[in-house]
Amino acid sequence: METERLERILRQWLPGEEPIIIEEIHSGISSHARKIMCGETQGIFREIASEAQAKTEAEFTAVLAPQGIAPGLKLTITKAAYVQDQGKFFNFQEYMQPSPDKPRGVELAAHVGKTVARMQKVLFHKRMTLPVVPDRFALRQLKQKAQSRIAGFPTAVTAEHQAAIHSLLQDSLIINLREDQPIHGDLGLWNMLWTTSGLRIIDFGEARLGDGYFDLAASLSSCIQSEPDHALYPLMIEAFLNSYGDTYQAIDQSKLWAAIRFWLLRGVLAVISFQTPESWDALITKYLDFINELNTIFKP
Repeated sequence: METERLERILRQWLPGEEPIIIEEIHSGISSHARKIMCGETQGIFREIASEAQAKTEAEFTAVLAPQGIAPGLKLTITKAAYVQDQGKFFNFQEYMQPSPDKPRGVELAAHVGKTVARMQKVLFHKRMTLPVVPDRFALRQLKQKAQSRIAGFPTAVTAEHQAAIHSLLQDSLIINLREDQPIHGDLGLWNMLWTTSGLRIIDFGEARLGDGYFDLAASLSSCIQSEPDHALYPLMIEAFLNSYGDTYQAIDQSKLWAAIRFWLLRGVLAVISFQTPESWDALITKYLDFINELNTIFKP
């Protein structure tokens, strides 16, 4: 985006004549982020995918930011949470100083379990009017796309892998997931910000109504996958469960394990749908090995 237009949009949050300094940060599927500095003000200026996402982020942030769970959104001079310009949508997120000290292992799992519990405790007891936002990675669409890709590259997925994927798909048919709870929708470590003020949850680009166990599955599995010492996996799961339970309520481990398999199945299908066929074997093996290892913990 040209600098002149960018500054014109930003003046809706930053009126006056002080120069605006813009630093590119991140470009993803649901948003494009830039760090903004203007006088004493710092923030994250985000171009987001749709008005529905802009409204959803405003709704979630209004609920979670006052509780110290997510960064706040700065309002424009007309008190709007987002701006539309030439068919695109923008918001301006509070800047939070990253922490140089990030926990890992058991401590990481405990921190994340507590933060997710705090988030769900707030969201599940708050009446929210969310726009209807479809799941862009819904299992049915991923399955169809993956099947089409496999048909185009029939030797890229081994018979053993196809059998394992089929088994996971069969399991997914009997999982009973709700569709009435506000969820983040992509609650991995990549959407958690470690700041000097504590852990914050960011990027509600996939937020919608769903089942809270989906967020539990994403957050716990991403914690475990970040740990190179596999011997810590059982302790991390225990720490996550205990921290969540102490903060909010007990977790149904059977349903959690079903949700984790569902979450990881989506990952496998996403690999086939969006990655090059040359990478499929290694990535699918990594997912399936992880599922098998967790299975020995959840169902010894």
